[in-house]
Amino acid sequence: MAEVFLARLKGAVGFQRAVVIKRMLPQLARDEEFRDMFVDEARIVARLSHPNIVHVHELISNDNELYLVMEYLEGASLSALLRILRKSNGGLANHISTYIMTRVAAGLHHAHELCDDQGELVHLVHRDVSPHNIFVDYEGSVKLIDFGIAKARDRATQTTTGTIKGKFSYMAPEQILGMEVDRRADVFSCGVVFYEMATGERLFAGNQIELAHKITSDRPIDRLDKVVDGFPPALADVVERALAKDPEVRFSTALEFQRELSNVAAELFSRTKLAEEELAELMEDHFGDTKIKRRQLLTSTAADTLPPPEPTHDVDTVPSVHVHVPPASKGRPAFLVGAALLLLCAGGALWWALKTPEPPLATRAPAAAPEPAPEPPPAPAEPVQPIAQAPVHVEVRTQPPGANVLVDGALRGTSPVVIELARSTLGCRVEARLDGYETFEENVVPDVDQRLVWSLRRRPRRTSGRSRRDRRAARMTPEPSMEPERGFFRVN
Repeated sequence: MAEVFLARLKGAVGFQRAVVIKRMLPQLARDEEFRDMFVDEARIVARLSHPNIVHVHELISNDNELYLVMEYLEGASLSALLRILRKSNGGLANHISTYIMTRVAAGLHHAHELCDDQGELVHLVHRDVSPHNIFVDYEGSVKLIDFGIAKARDRATQTTTGTIKGKFSYMAPEQILGMEVDRRADVFSCGVVFYEMATGERLFAGNQIELAHKITSDRPIDRLDKVVDGFPPALADVVERALAKDPEVRFSTALEFQRELSNVAAELFSRTKLAEEELAELMEDHFGDTKIKRRQLLTSTAADTLPPPEPTHDVDTVPSVHVHVPPASKGRPAFLVGAALLLLCAGGALWWALKTPEPPLATRAPAAAPEPAPEPPPAPAEPVQPIAQAPVHVEVRTQPPGANVLVDGALRGTSPVVIELARSTLGCRVEARLDGYETFEENVVPDVDQRLVWSLRRRPRRTSGRSRRDRRAARMTPEPSMEPERGFFRVN
């Protein structure tokens, strides 16, 4: 529902700070429900102040567009780190996995304990704890990000009972079943992430039907000390309890989970070097080149001499979401909040112009006649681009094969086929059409790679009638143990 940009915050006496601008997509900004979701995220995160949670500086509303000004983090997601490690030696070392999870649990407990102005718990649940939303910076610090679908009592948008939000691979059983969830659902997700860090592979894999069955079934999850050679049994005990499918058996709070992990780590891991330092070295080994390029880009744009545009956002609308935006005054220059780096790069400016017919916030000129523009600084070595996300691959298989596969009405191939979609939390309509069979369609959310396996139902034949013998034989035919129904398999 948003796109992300690297930006620079400017203030008086040469004050500068790199920030991230999260801009709501213009086509969604007109939808009241999506606007409320975006504002809800700002209201929630702005009230959280913890070293293991990303910080939000401001929420800006301008010409029906919404912008979140967020803390700029230098590093990569845990998902990106695990993806690299998977190609070499598998998962993370046990003491580093334990360190990462204790930091995530600490941030989660702070979020779970969030209270309103009257001191009452808002019962905040993140609902999307996954490697994609755990950020590791180059110094070895860990932060929890993206509270976009978090559940809280005072949200403007409330999830309808039975609606599922989150990534299937990391959901608790009660979350997949559409039941009421509490903080223990996040603890289960933490257990799934720990399992993936230890093994280098996802604990739950498959299409959504297979995932739902694996997570909600009574089949116990294999202990880590039975799966990974040399894995400490005491640490496996802690992860096993976090992964209990019955919420009553799990740790009741993220703090309790954190304490157990810390106690076990103190007994098992006696090392001269801190796990945080080792994680920083690991990040340097795998992301050092990226860090150098990013910092060169920041340095090359630090000497910006372009005059700041007049502020156009209405600061009076911001206090309603509990985020303060300093107003402009005569004796103090206004903050330049927006994609300022895009102005310093011809490639970035050209990209923005092609992206949208209306100029962005940072490039809108004042109503008065423009003054002669100063000579622009030399362009940096690399154009500023929005922080890109890898596309999602959706594999579609049908029984029988050979069906035309369409995405939002556009033909994308014939099954079996792998479709590449832009990563998004918004659903798209995927259809399978085959002559002689009923069209099957499903709303697919392309947030992770996934496989869809559909059994198509044959259209009933319109004949003049069957013989009495044929009808009798059809009635006597026993039902199979697995019957295709609405494109899925129903287990009797």
